[in-house]
Amino acid sequence: MPLLHRVPGLFLLWLTGLAFLTACSKEPADTPEPTPGLEKVLREQADYTTLVAALTKTDLLPALRSAKPLTLLAPTNAAFAELQGTPYTSAPSIEALTDAHQVAELRELLLYHMLPDQLLSSLKVFEDKPFTTLAAARGRNTTQLYIESWDTRYYINGYLTAQTISPGESTDGGVVYSINHVLRPPTLTVADFLQNKAAQPSSGYTLFWQALQRPAASGLRTQLADASLQYTVLLPTDAGLLQTLRFLNPTWTDLAQVPDAQLLALVQLHVLPQHLTSFGMLGADKPFPTLAGTSWPQSLTFKGSISLATIPPTHNLHVATYAQFTSVPEDQQPRITDLDILATNGVVHLVDAAVKP
Repeated sequence: MPLLHRVPGLFLLWLTGLAFLTACSKEPADTPEPTPGLEKVLREQADYTTLVAALTKTDLLPALRSAKPLTLLAPTNAAFAELQGTPYTSAPSIEALTDAHQVAELRELLLYHMLPDQLLSSLKVFEDKPFTTLAAARGRNTTQLYIESWDTRYYINGYLTAQTISPGESTDGGVVYSINHVLRPPTLTVADFLQNKAAQPSSGYTLFWQALQRPAASGLRTQLADASLQYTVLLPTDAGLLQTLRFLNPTWTDLAQVPDAQLLALVQLHVLPQHLTSFGMLGADKPFPTLAGTSWPQSLTFKGSISLATIPPTHNLHVATYAQFTSVPEDQQPRITDLDILATNGVVHLVDAAVKP
């Protein structure tokens, strides 16, 4: 009898153990931590307090939650602090905004940093292409950013304009990249920029616009004002333009002495019918046609270097006609002093001298 009593007990013990093992085997494995939301990432980092204040003031936080996937180019507090002369330099100054126009302007500025359904990781090294932002279109360049990949960084609207300063942080709503400068959407056409520059006599860039006032240049002036087109202008200094004119004819000591045809041809030599940032200039051993023509004496090429190892990058770029590419020493060619000034319909680069035909 004792044996008969023990067997059921052992059987029940075996069943209990089996049930325990079965229950243990069904326990879920450790689940990974959920990816944080984009808004949460911004709020938890002290370097984004100004950006969060701006997104809150402009009611754009819902856009971060709904636009998926979203690439956000996030200016740091230091980047916002560079906007001297505006009310957008800090979180307190933004929180104090009451002017509806300023809030609308800030909103458009922020939308210019948001790339819906686009990933920068799609770029190959040294590949550059346009990315569409959420900003309103008032010209092709007001809604697009031109971005190039190099090493672990991305450069935006040219090598010296802005760049990412940290790897992208993935969120459940997209990717956040810290950038070192606030991106300013252009508001002027190329023609407007040239006119504004000429309105500042001390700027040293007045004669190029004066040349465009000639009746013979009215067609070109209209083209440079057309927001639907794309142009690149190499804007020479007044001294550089006069020097080249005297090189062509020693009797031309001022603009008024230059016949229309020769003056227009020189101006056209400084205008390229395309959008050309520093991305395209670097290492481009090829001719770029100008409005003066497509032959080598009427096309331009660029020589020099841009150092990407420093922040900000430094450059030493020169321009010449393709026919002079090897015949003229580099240090005797016009040097580009200011790169990638974005317009609504193109880009302007400042040059310390005029290109000699």
